[in-house]
Amino acid sequence: MKTPVRLFILLLLGSFLMVCLPEVAHAQLGRLKKKAERAVESARPQTSPTASSTPRAGMSASSDASSAATSATSNDAGIDIYVSPEGNNRNDGTQASPMKNLDKALEKAPAGSRIHVAEGFYTGTFGVGYWEIHEAVELYGGYRADFSERDPFRYLTVLQPPADAFEKSASKNVLEMKKALSGCVIDGFVFEGGLKTPYHPTEGKPDGVETGMMRVGPMSRNPEGVMIVAWGNNHVIRNNIFVNSSYGGVRAMVGQAGGGDVLIQNNVFVSNRMVGIEGYGRNNDDGSKLIIEGNTILFTWSRLKDLASFGYGIRVQKDAPFHIRGNIIGLNVGPGISSQNFNTDLYIDDNLFFGNKQKDFWFNPASNVDVKIDAAEFGDLDIPSADGNVNENTRLPIDQAYLTGFINVQYSEVVHYDENSQENLLRELFGLNKRGTIDSDITMFGNRYPWQQALALVGAVPDFGAQPLP
Repeated sequence: MKTPVRLFILLLLGSFLMVCLPEVAHAQLGRLKKKAERAVESARPQTSPTASSTPRAGMSASSDASSAATSATSNDAGIDIYVSPEGNNRNDGTQASPMKNLDKALEKAPAGSRIHVAEGFYTGTFGVGYWEIHEAVELYGGYRADFSERDPFRYLTVLQPPADAFEKSASKNVLEMKKALSGCVIDGFVFEGGLKTPYHPTEGKPDGVETGMMRVGPMSRNPEGVMIVAWGNNHVIRNNIFVNSSYGGVRAMVGQAGGGDVLIQNNVFVSNRMVGIEGYGRNNDDGSKLIIEGNTILFTWSRLKDLASFGYGIRVQKDAPFHIRGNIIGLNVGPGISSQNFNTDLYIDDNLFFGNKQKDFWFNPASNVDVKIDAAEFGDLDIPSADGNVNENTRLPIDQAYLTGFINVQYSEVVHYDENSQENLLRELFGLNKRGTIDSDITMFGNRYPWQQALALVGAVPDFGAQPLP
């Protein structure tokens, strides 16, 4: 009974401050009161002591996340399967006799199963570098080698496609639901793409950064795979690290699986191309929501090295409500949040923005109208809720060479055109357009981030972003 008492005290304190200390910032008071109210509404017991569904230290699952979190963590159907790098795929998958490969466990698991994955590196059987989900299952990484303890940010379960994965699986997504499912959990993994993604050895390489620029675009062989593709309802994606993806961290398609929200919570996204998180509704007419809560999203890179498009921390698309709160969204090439179709069913509250190169929010409220604004102007948005957001430069435990290179990034072009060149005179003779060439240069683009350092971001800011498990 201690938690409700503490939450009542928080509410009482918030009310006292609102009356007695008018000089205190309204946004801070609103954030305090709102967090307490959400926690009161949604406090609920945990369902699994070994695969804890606790979303964040100091925060219970939000009330409008309850349908996703409850459904996806209380399914008693199926079986428990254990996986370890030291196991054997011929084993029965018990804790004492674990299997070796996660993909083999996924093939074995009926709907409703729970798959527990020990610390270590996983590349897929034969190093194919991808995993597919065909049934609604719960995946829990972050176990100590003997399964005696679970902490996803200490005992690292790393899904890492190897350097030759492109030859074996081309542009496969890393972990993908192959159909609309209901009730999947993906909790406690490190998704690391820095081996499969190709990088130039010297071009676009600032001092101290471990690789040159990412190789993408025409004439480049780039494995454009998303880290997680989630499709359906009642899914929970929580306590994961997404780093060095060539085509985004999470793509969530809500709908077609009987209703229920999708919760993306307490994850870290660093140095991913295109988007950190992208979501939309898929034939979704039941009001199911995308809830993006308590994540840290940094260094999302553009589509190409010209820095001209994409690079969104969060990409909001159509046909689903979005609840975006408590996140750190910073240092992205594009805007922190992009809603260029201007989905007005948005709730953007209590987020920390900083260092986004194209403002914090980009939207098109009308035809031929293009607006980019910072958090201070969110109150003027025509959406249901936009409270407690701040734009504040924040010192985080970021790789210093990477940060310096990002802040100083520059793109340049030199056009070479001679209308009287032999080639252009010949083209003119045959009625073809004359042409020239463009030499382009970038000082940094999508370079590999040292993935172990992304773990330092967990708990870096107590009130925002990903937090350690209690």
